[in-house]
Parts: sequence; C-alpha cells; structure tokens
Amino acid sequence: MKRWIAVLLAVAFVFGLSACAGGAEKLTGEYEGYYRVNEDGIVSVTNYHPYHFFDLPDYQELAEYGNGAGLDNEGVVYFIFITHTSKEDCFYSAEFDGATRELLSEEGTFFTDETAKKEAVDRLLNMLDTLKVDN
Repeated sequence: MKRWIAVLLAVAFVFGLSACAGGAEKLTGEYEGYYRVNEDGIVSVTNYHPYHFFDLPDYQELAEYGNGAGLDNEGVVYFIFITHTSKEDCFYSAEFDGATRELLSEEGTFFTDETAKKEAVDRLLNMLDTLKVDN
C-alpha cells in the first residue's frame, strides 16, 4: 500500500510541475535529453519535458534536490523516482540526505541488478550536484 501511495505522490509531483508551465530548461551537452526546473527552492531534473503530457517516454526519471523534495523525509533531501510505465509495478523510489547522500529510504522493483541501480543513482545524484549550483 505504501508503495502505491509513493507512486501516486511521485506522479502528482510530476504533474504538479505542469502547473507552472513554461519554466522547463532543455539541457544540452552532457545532459542532452534532460530538462531542469527550479522552483520554490527545489531543482528538478527529468528525462522528459515536464509539461508535455502527450510525449512521455515509457522509461521516466525524476530527480529532485531541495528543502521539501522528499516524500518520506523532511528538510533538504535528494529524491529519485524511476519508472517504466508500460510494466506493472515497475518503479524505484529513494531519498538521500541532502548533505551526506546517506540513504534515508528506498523501495521498488525497477532494478534487479545492484550495479545498475548504483550507476543510475550515482548518475542522477551527480547530475543534481552539478545543476543545483545556480539554484
């Protein structure tokens, strides 16, 4: 049950970004194919345009950093949500401490390989660290 609530809340975050249509920055270079939104002290990065609901990929990544970015934890956290929408119950959700990157919570069945999970998480955390500088 908690897993479904987390999925629904994460989807609500994604659609909540749409309330401020027009603020997505298309990234280039190293982060080609990603979009960044800075709003209310939270930087969000997605691999899809957060305001174009009819052009969403099956594989979606949402990574956020800031005060209030988490679903389970308060304060400054990193939040990562990855899903494959064409597969039932296929997601990964995690929160990390905003200062130490200590894992605070995680759940989901998206990854079956720990190495692939670590690579994806590290890539998204490093991307946020690079992009949050001017937040």
